[in-house]
Amino acid sequence: MQITANLYAANEWLCGLWVSDWVTAATTDGSTTLTIKGSIVERLVPLQSDTEYSHKKKLAFNTQTSEYYWNETAAAPTEIWHTQGGDAGHQINKLVNITSNNYAYRVGYTWMASGMNLPLDNGSTPVASPMYTFQCMSTLANPEKGAKLAERGFSVQPYLAFDQLGPEPALMLPLSCQNALDSGDSGVSPEIRDAFANARRALPIRVARRVVTRTRAIAPERQETKSEAIAH
Repeated sequence: MQITANLYAANEWLCGLWVSDWVTAATTDGSTTLTIKGSIVERLVPLQSDTEYSHKKKLAFNTQTSEYYWNETAAAPTEIWHTQGGDAGHQINKLVNITSNNYAYRVGYTWMASGMNLPLDNGSTPVASPMYTFQCMSTLANPEKGAKLAERGFSVQPYLAFDQLGPEPALMLPLSCQNALDSGDSGVSPEIRDAFANARRALPIRVARRVVTRTRAIAPERQETKSEAIAH
């Protein structure tokens, strides 16, 4: 049997789905319950000419717990630059860049400021002078989870950039695709195409699979083969 799970929005738009592998409709431990697990694949809302974005939340800092949190608010910030005033030792001097990775649920940014009390470059003593630094936060419920904070500042401007695949694999093919991957046919099976499409990485119509054989110099008798998709 095969299980298909579809999630629909209030307007009956399909917003998530999951299709299991084919499994035997029988238990192996004598029980009457067969447990099958899977992960729903989110289908992003398609962008159209009338699509509108609205502000949802902004990163805030709790001075009592010394932790970051997401402040849910529909009111977007009226400025992106720190007002020059107040404590002269805590000023934002420059906003460098911001980067995000939707698959890894991370956002990172680089800036220059004073009063951060971090060691500068190769130094070991914290200083309050202007310096560059960067950090990244989780875009999930708890921004502190998986957060990475720089432990020192830099006198030379750095940049922060995330890859667009993230720590998770770009795609996981079920074991049922093994025969198609091992075959000498250059075509791409419908099951593999469906797997790419469900992962929001639909293959072009004209795509071929090529088996690459690589020989190791230190052991000529051992060879490795791998499959790769070639788009035309």
